[in-house]
Amino acid sequence: MKLFTTEHINFQFPWRTYQKRILENLDKHLEDRQLHIVAPPGSGKTVLGLEVVNRLNSPTLILAPTITIRNQWSERLTTDFLQGQPFSKATFDIKNPDLLTISTYQGLHTAFKANPEKVRNDLRKIGIQNLVVDECHHLKNEWWKTLFQLKEELNLSIIALTATPPFDVSGAEWQRYHQLCGEVDAEINVAELIADNNLCPHQDYIYFSMPTQDESIEITKFYDDVGDFIDKLKINSTFKMWIREHPFLQESKANLKAIYEMPDYFSALLIVNEFFNGSVPLGTVEILGGDIEDLPILDKDWLQSFLNEALFKDAYFQQFTKTEAFKNIIRQLRKIGAIERKKVVLTESDRINKKLRLSTSKLNSIATIVAHESQSLKDNLRMVILTDYIRKEEMPTSEFDIENQEKIGVVPIFERLRKCFPIEVNLGILSGSLVVIPKFALPQLKQIIQDKNLKTEQLSTKSLPHDSDYLKVETSGELSTKIVEVITELFTKGDVTVLVGTKSLLGEGWDAPAINTLVLATFVGSYVLSNQMRGRAIRTQKGNSNKTANIWHLICIDPTDNKGGHDFQILKRRFKAFHGVAFTTNPMIENGINRFHLPNFPIDAPKVNRINQRMLKHADNRSRLQMDWQRALGNGRWMVEEIKLPIIRQKSYQKVRSNITQTLIDASKAEIDRLSSNNWLVLVLNFAATFLTYQFLFEYAIVAIVISIITAISLFIANIKTYFKAFILLRKQRLITAIFNNEMIAKLSLIFILVSAISVGLFIFINLPVVILFLAFFALFFVLTRKIPFLNTLNYSQYLDFYENFEEEHFIKNIGQAIFKQLLESNYILPSDRNKITVKTNKNSFGEITCYLENASTFQNQLFLEALTEVINPIENPRYLIRISRDTLREYDTPFYAAVPSLFSKRKADATAFSKDWTAEISMNNLIYTRTPDGRLELLKARGLSLNPESHPKVERVSTWR
Repeated sequence: MKLFTTEHINFQFPWRTYQKRILENLDKHLEDRQLHIVAPPGSGKTVLGLEVVNRLNSPTLILAPTITIRNQWSERLTTDFLQGQPFSKATFDIKNPDLLTISTYQGLHTAFKANPEKVRNDLRKIGIQNLVVDECHHLKNEWWKTLFQLKEELNLSIIALTATPPFDVSGAEWQRYHQLCGEVDAEINVAELIADNNLCPHQDYIYFSMPTQDESIEITKFYDDVGDFIDKLKINSTFKMWIREHPFLQESKANLKAIYEMPDYFSALLIVNEFFNGSVPLGTVEILGGDIEDLPILDKDWLQSFLNEALFKDAYFQQFTKTEAFKNIIRQLRKIGAIERKKVVLTESDRINKKLRLSTSKLNSIATIVAHESQSLKDNLRMVILTDYIRKEEMPTSEFDIENQEKIGVVPIFERLRKCFPIEVNLGILSGSLVVIPKFALPQLKQIIQDKNLKTEQLSTKSLPHDSDYLKVETSGELSTKIVEVITELFTKGDVTVLVGTKSLLGEGWDAPAINTLVLATFVGSYVLSNQMRGRAIRTQKGNSNKTANIWHLICIDPTDNKGGHDFQILKRRFKAFHGVAFTTNPMIENGINRFHLPNFPIDAPKVNRINQRMLKHADNRSRLQMDWQRALGNGRWMVEEIKLPIIRQKSYQKVRSNITQTLIDASKAEIDRLSSNNWLVLVLNFAATFLTYQFLFEYAIVAIVISIITAISLFIANIKTYFKAFILLRKQRLITAIFNNEMIAKLSLIFILVSAISVGLFIFINLPVVILFLAFFALFFVLTRKIPFLNTLNYSQYLDFYENFEEEHFIKNIGQAIFKQLLESNYILPSDRNKITVKTNKNSFGEITCYLENASTFQNQLFLEALTEVINPIENPRYLIRISRDTLREYDTPFYAAVPSLFSKRKADATAFSKDWTAEISMNNLIYTRTPDGRLELLKARGLSLNPESHPKVERVSTWR
């Protein structure tokens, strides 16, 4: 049965570049009967999906997450394909399917649950062949089974369309998603859409706030109580004895098997014992492969990790549960609110997190943003503020019932803005149960209703009891279903310039291209919903080619938390789904929050103010935003996913160094001073030899020159061993000091040769007193070693910068080369692609290194990045380890471990092959299988070497336009 036997269906408009590209490769994409497209809101996924259905030309079931989006499919088919005529063989009724059936996931699930056999038979009768899942990230757990049954039993082709794959879900959920939708066949990115003028230039901004006084008091009290609790534990002799006598510490070797199964707990136990008892039993730290100095200092995170295991799981501690000492510890924790759902919480209490999320300080942030954007855009302002709750109970009931708002919601935001801006902005509310407009906008509202052939009789208004300048709007009949559309047009025309609403009503499927400023006063942290809300603002607007959009994110930070607090961590998760122009001199398009280059936490009120002022100033310059996008687009051709290695240094590496680097500088200076002293002695001997030769063997002047040069060269030869060691260390990204010292030795040796030759020439050709010659000789040496930049041997920071940069980037590239070779050998990359694909590394002005496969397919690059991430990240539980032993690194280093990527760990032959590639690119190594007793011990040591997360931060996956 053919789908389009009665109607001739054709898309009425030109295809966009990226749509055309996908359609040209449609046959290839559908070879596995699966098409998976990822594209942002506003990119034309619906019309693209309809064209795919048109070309497949067979009965199709389209599923959408909401009725609004379901209706959009029908509307797009009518307006964009059928010139306004409805399709006679389309239906919304899943119980009576037709050639084109458009339903919601919930509608299908409900019908299937009621009578699954009928649904299957009805779909079989019409010969269903294709299943389109729109915004497929929405699927609830109970809906998956229905979809999988239909797909398998009816042998359906799948067309999956989504704005944001659910990267932040659990592993099981991601597996289900991937199993239904398949690999991503095509991804349309924001940069492409802006380049094609299908999305407007836009920028995300963050407005920080500090907790209010009352909130700060509560937060401070909680952390003070935690501090008091720790102080009491310090003097709790019973608790200290329990820790000291733990079998893991007293009989480590006898408990190695148990230690292997919980290495994090063993690490926490060592750290806690060292803090409370001041010592660590002999041999326990060595199990982790380090020294006592390698143990991190006890902090709340480590103590929290320890207490959760000890108080609720560890069999050793459970024997003390009935003792008064144990019960007292539990009582103290409960008293300060540090136990939530049988879990010790010393750092991120749900109560504190909720305080930050719902902080009323955000009301002040919103007021500041409204004032700033209103001043900047004047009458052109079209701002939408989205939040989670309406809070109708917060609406004052009379002009005397006006109190300070203590919650975040639609009504509190409206009230704060109403009081702050009685004249400057036109405020409105649009939510499912509450609609408010300015009184002066009523005539325009009625006109819009009439223009849409709706009945004004279905409209009633009532003044707000506390402010007669605003009207509460109530509707009935057909107007109730169209009120969102009507208020949207009122907003577009400018009778409402600041619209406050809920994310549930306006966050997805709502079309309002006039929005040029969006404030997300919402607490949703998922990729999906936050990206959908953001998508409301970044659409282009017909007749407004210069449109730009500012998207504001509100954060209340925890000033005591070195991670910024839970509210900020949610924001970081959100930003993985957002692409924008980085705050850099040379604009780049990338995702993630690091593009703002925020200062390290914790930050205080003055720093918060400086960050906010920077954001506001940047937001003011919308013309610059357009230029930044154009410049950034010119810097690349496509979006590349890559890994980024975070820097530990607090600021740009050209300016401020970490304590570790400064220590290396000091050590290098001391070492060079020592070498210089020895070399001055050699220099004096050199001068003496030259002088004596001149005095007694003048007729053999050439001998003087030869002796002088030989003396200098001998110094160089004497250091060959040091050069060799430095070369090895350079390949391992190790002691910068040794390489740095070696550079100084080499330059000193070359200078000796040059100075000796010049000084002998002075002896021979110029008849000067010996004293003057002596002084000239040393003056020349001083000038060459101190004043000439190229030969400046004491410019420690300069040379450390050079080698530090070279080491890190070179080392990462070598690892990448080893992975690339193994991908080739494993046939993940075909030999025909060998010459076109390269391992690419970059280093930006902030010292961050990125790495990816250039000219590779999305699938090939994904495999590469996953493997590289496993190698560089702190070691977890790999099947195979690579160890560079002390023998290779000589006396300079402890063993260095790297995980063999899981992709190459399924078979020993693959792991061995990767080990050989590692040897070829980086160094000799030992391959260790970690599933044996000895191997588990090595794995424990490997994990122990990365106990401190500050020294071994995890890499970040980013997307960058290159």
